[in-house]
Amino acid sequence: MKKRLYLDLETTGFNSYSNGITELGAIYVEDDVVVEGFNCFINPYTYNKKMVVVNEAISFRGVTEADLLGYATSKESFNDFIKWLDSICNKFDKKDKIQIVGYNSDTFDIKFLKDWFKDSGNKYYGSYFSHETIDVFNLVKKHKIKKEFNLKNDKLSTIAEHYNIEINAHIAMDDIIATYKIHQILSNLFDHNKMIKIKNKIINNIEISKTEDTYYKNNLNEMLLWVYELNKTWRG
Repeated sequence: MKKRLYLDLETTGFNSYSNGITELGAIYVEDDVVVEGFNCFINPYTYNKKMVVVNEAISFRGVTEADLLGYATSKESFNDFIKWLDSICNKFDKKDKIQIVGYNSDTFDIKFLKDWFKDSGNKYYGSYFSHETIDVFNLVKKHKIKKEFNLKNDKLSTIAEHYNIEINAHIAMDDIIATYKIHQILSNLFDHNKMIKIKNKIINNIEISKTEDTYYKNNLNEMLLWVYELNKTWRG
């Protein structure tokens, strides 16, 4: 059985050692079927160690100091998260592991998650999660989405907009739903490299064959349909 946890965190800064998590959004997918989601808000001042709150890191999301103080304590949120993990994974079974999927998660979210486990006195991070992860940001880089489609950057919100995926950026659940959709597109929809080669021919006024023309048009239509279905799945 393939278990994946699409995970996104919002934090009080960029340093996992001195900054804390304020929101966690997750989608649990089992054998490519979305099972359920999990969302919690955390008061970073209730970590066991002192946390630094960088005002710019919360204010641009519209979050205030009062909002943070009104969130659940780190202990309460962590216990809820562990209870949820225990319902989908047996931490005592070495073969039962969850693979984390995120956007820029290898260098950001996972570090914060591991530090949250440590701060909470829980040594079982490796009992829940596989060391093999999927960073969708790396897939975007691999397929050269920014360059080939002339995008201004390769931020999650920009890639989501490129694929007509609605997103309220920097809200954990919105971000991770968008990440899930983008991953489905990049993984299952079509061969980006082949599409890019055909697109470059078109841009450079190089004649393409009828086969290439049909392939390009068909896959564009399928991509739009795929995104529509994904959006419909998450509507409301």
